[in-house]
Amino acid sequence: MFLAFTFYALTSYVILMHETDLVFHPHQLDATMPLEARPQVIPYAEQVVFPGDDGRKLHGYFVQSGDYCDENTIPVLYCHGNGGNCVYSSGWVFFPHESGPSRFALMTFDYRAYGFSEGKKAELNEFAVYSDARTARKWLAEKVGKPETSVALMGHSLGGGVVCDLAQDGASALILCSTFDSVPDTAQSYCMFLPAKLLMKNQFASAEKLSKVHVPVLQFHDPTDGTVPYRNGQRLYAHINEPKEFVVLNGLGHNYHPNIEMREKIISFLEKYGNSEKN
Repeated sequence: MFLAFTFYALTSYVILMHETDLVFHPHQLDATMPLEARPQVIPYAEQVVFPGDDGRKLHGYFVQSGDYCDENTIPVLYCHGNGGNCVYSSGWVFFPHESGPSRFALMTFDYRAYGFSEGKKAELNEFAVYSDARTARKWLAEKVGKPETSVALMGHSLGGGVVCDLAQDGASALILCSTFDSVPDTAQSYCMFLPAKLLMKNQFASAEKLSKVHVPVLQFHDPTDGTVPYRNGQRLYAHINEPKEFVVLNGLGHNYHPNIEMREKIISFLEKYGNSEKN
């Protein structure tokens, strides 16, 4: 009994005192580096710097599938997970580059304290990354000349939790890759005795939010995912309204880039739902 109580108390202390370290794993780069000196890791991409809601400079990449955007271009905002930065997001460019008008325009960016974005790790919390994602969506919408509600949203892992929040504002389509029902529920999955639901401040309550949202959803998850348990992805899917589709990945685990089959599925889904102004 004493050992069980000690374990419970220590675990509770770790959650209370080190939650930011548990939830966010930023890899920050030198934000003072001139834009032209930063690595061009995504072919055909434009490096962009845009202001967050508090004036800090955020960094991202904007890439088109063609030479220019027109009224048929489908804008997509991609939000990465809790680790690394968007320098590693090149594999999420799911379309080839072709001459002529762009079918797709993708923006990937870094939350504060990630990559070349300004900020400190201590500033990170769920509402901060929601805010940063909204400013990125605003930049993208203005870039392609469309309303923010026409932007399709795609997120991986924690980024899926971010786009679930943004979907409450309206979106043409939503793509979720290895995403959870909520952060506390995911933590609870690792140990049923954890008091995560009571102690964690960062909720990312995706299932609750999507139960009230009517946006076409395409969801991917792998049964072998060792970071976000498959059952948490299934619980999230159960709360999503139609139209929706769940795609079972085969052996990709958690940290992956879309393979050919995923890319084809994403493209067909966006071509069906992504251009909300024509649907």
